[in-house]
Amino acid sequence: MKNRTLGRRVAAAVTGAALVAGSVISMTAPAQAYNPDPSVKSIKVNTSGCGCRLNDPFDDTYFEKDAGGTGLKMELRKDGWYVGKVEFHPADEILYFYDTRNDGDGYYGILRWFNTDNNRWVTIYFAPPSTSKVVDQDHYNLDIPEGKKVYIELYDNSSRTDFIKSATAVA
Repeated sequence: MKNRTLGRRVAAAVTGAALVAGSVISMTAPAQAYNPDPSVKSIKVNTSGCGCRLNDPFDDTYFEKDAGGTGLKMELRKDGWYVGKVEFHPADEILYFYDTRNDGDGYYGILRWFNTDNNRWVTIYFAPPSTSKVVDQDHYNLDIPEGKKVYIELYDNSSRTDFIKSATAVA
């Protein structure tokens, strides 16, 4: 009887270890960086004389008239797929960012401008939310003084060390 009990315990231990190992192996890994990085097309729009529309396959982009402003749209593509977009709208100083492909990867960004009132850079870190939706979108409604140059940098990792591209706009 003791041999049979010992055998059952060994079998149970081996089965338990196999289940734990299997569950660890099947866990999903965190999102990996695109390799190579996505290509980025930056489009600047002088918003002084227009309400301007730029088409895309998701929700298009409409820049309202804003004297002295320069709108910016950055389209990220990988292997022919539209994987994300970033928009800076000078009217009301709104930053929109989208992850347009539910592929387990994303991008990360920094928006900054220099505040001459206190001689410091104002820095906003952003990344699209990661959900099971086909398109993830979020935005920041900022308070940037009119005429300020805005710098946007895109990265392929959360530590923001794998630089993709930068561009500027004007609030």
